Amino acid sequence: MPYEPSEKEIEAGLEKGYNEIKDAEVKIQVTHSPPANTKLDVIPSGAHVGSEAVRKFIESKQPDAAVCSHIHESKGIDFIGKTKVINTGRFPEGYCGLITISDKKVDVELINLT
Repeated sequence: MPYEPSEKEIEAGLEKGYNEIKDAEVKIQVTHSPPANTKLDVIPSGAHVGSEAVRKFIESKQPDAAVCSHIHESKGIDFIGKTKVINTGRFPEGYCGLITISDKKVDVELINLT
């Protein structure tokens, strides 16, 4: 059976990680699950299946960028407040993400290598 962490486990992990880097000038969050209710968590039926804990964390902490990829068919870029959120899709299908940091400015780009 696949292992999916609970929302409580996701929240605890995000808080622990954030506390270790809270003084960093640039913050990039990486999670498996996308944040709930974005363009990045929609399955073919149209349902949103992302993590509420990931979304609440982004809303609260506003990292510069957030990376996810669990819902492969919803690759793209969305925003939650000032946070640029990217679902990179599947690398075997030719997709990846590029984050460029220059003078504390963070740019996020979805790249199709095919």
